[in-house]
Amino acid sequence: YQKEKTSERYFEEYYQYFPDNPQGLVYYAELLKDRGKKEQAKELLRKAAQSDHPYFSKRARGLLEKWSS
Repeated sequence: YQKEKTSERYFEEYYQYFPDNPQGLVYYAELLKDRGKKEQAKELLRKAAQSDHPYFSKRARGLLEKWSS
């Protein structure tokens, strides 16, 4: 539990500096979902899904679809 809290703090700080990085958005969203913050995670995934990055935009769309069902 403590490691997850620490990880979340690191991702929060990372997000402040790189709010549009799709890789960070996807990984942060996965952590948030695991911590029970699914709606916040989905917001980040929607943002990542709109990026031009071929892998992480596709990954974000896939996770959104999976988490919406």
